[in-house]
Parts: sequence; structure tokens; C-alpha cells
Amino acid sequence: MWVLRSYEEWLELVRDLLNHPSREFPRIQVHMQLASTLDTMVSWNWEEPDGSYGVEFSHPVSRWPTAESFEMWEGGVRDLHPLLCWFRGTEDPRPMSLGRVPDTYIAPGAMELTREFSAPVGADQQLSIPCFVGNGYRAFVAAKSGDDFSDEALQLARRIQPLLALLWLQNAALERCPDHDESSGLTGRELAVLQLLADGLTAEAIARRLGISPRTVHCHLAHVYRKLGVADRMRAVLVAQAAGLVTLDHKPEPGLDRTTSDV
Repeated sequence: MWVLRSYEEWLELVRDLLNHPSREFPRIQVHMQLASTLDTMVSWNWEEPDGSYGVEFSHPVSRWPTAESFEMWEGGVRDLHPLLCWFRGTEDPRPMSLGRVPDTYIAPGAMELTREFSAPVGADQQLSIPCFVGNGYRAFVAAKSGDDFSDEALQLARRIQPLLALLWLQNAALERCPDHDESSGLTGRELAVLQLLADGLTAEAIARRLGISPRTVHCHLAHVYRKLGVADRMRAVLVAQAAGLVTLDHKPEPGLDRTTSDV
């Protein structure tokens, strides 16, 4: 019951986020909802293709990391982290908890080092929920002390993860849209579909990119055409470009198609 009830709350949240255009991934809203749902500390973790990385916590963590713990992290704990080794080794974007990583992915002493690093802030148990795994990654990580996350928590995380991937993919399209007002009346999903249409993608390709069905894409396009007062794809793109709703300087975003196909 808890899983279904919590999942319904997430469906409502994500529906609202998808229907409201945003050029920034709604990590704060997701942070807050995850922390509330799982009753844990949550961090937003990212790594760029060049290897740079960062962590943003849902709430301040006092006096951490210390100079000693940061030196430990940079000295090899990060590269040996069992969850990172799992995701890099399997390229499986499904949520995973630290305690469930098979021994074959854990270097000798790596689990002990990871928990020694995390224990001072009560984060020795972790549950990673990726939004994107590819050339770099983006993930939310819930953390707590004590026992591993329950089967129910993992089940809920695996239900939530495709919703977060959809948010990430929509944001990837919206990020490239020019600044605009809301006079067009387009929803966030419609604007994302319109941008991908301007990129030259077919309805089937847009469906794969956004993790929805081609029929749903055609439904969104019908709404877009009606709101823009046009009757076909070419006219929609021209009107949208003239109105500053889309950009035509498309650059491929590596890894996005793999994320949608895997969730």
C-alpha cells in the first residue's frame, strides 16, 4: 500500500512538472519530495564527460566533508565507490542500493572505505536513483544509517526512476528553447515536442527520445498545431521559430536515447 500510495503522489508531482515549461531541471522539487517520501537525506550527484563532478545536498550538512574526508574521497574512495562501479560496469540505469551491489563489482576494502567516509553524516546506506547514465551521469542519492533500504523502498525507486528520466529528457529539449513568455499557451511537454520537431525528428523518434508512444506525440502535435494556428509540421516550425519558441542550432546530446530505451 505504501508503494502505491507514494507512487500516486509522484505521478501527480511529475504530471505538474511536465505540464509547466521550465528551462531548469526541477531538482529542488524532486529533492524535497524524495526526502519526504523516503524520510532520508538526499543528494543530487553529477559527473560531466570530462570527469568533473559535484554533489548538492537536500539540506546543509554541518562540518562535512572535513579536509581529511575530502582527501580520502579524492584519494580513491570515489573511484572505488561500489555504486559507481556498478553503474559504470553494467550501464544499467535502474536504481540500486549500496548493500545490494554484488561482490564482483566491489574492489577489496572498497565497501569498508565507502562506509567509513559516509558514516560520520549518517549516510552509510545509500540508494541511487539515476536520471541519466551515459557520457557522464545525473542521479539522486538517498542516504541513511542502519539497515539497507527495504525492498519496498527499492521497488518505489524503480517506479519513480522512469518519471525522473522523462523530466530529464524534457528539460534537455527545453534547455535549448529560447526564452519565451506563456502567451503561446504551450505546455512543457508540447514545447519539448515542438523543439524536437524543429530538430527534424519524426514522431517515432520524438517518442523514443521522450519515452512516450508515437500516438501520444501525434496528440501533442495536434494541440501544438491548434495553439499556433497552423495545419502542418513545416508551418509549425516556421511560426515557432518566428515567435522565438524554438532554436534550429541543434547539437546532438549524447546518451539520451540510451536512457529512454533503458527505463
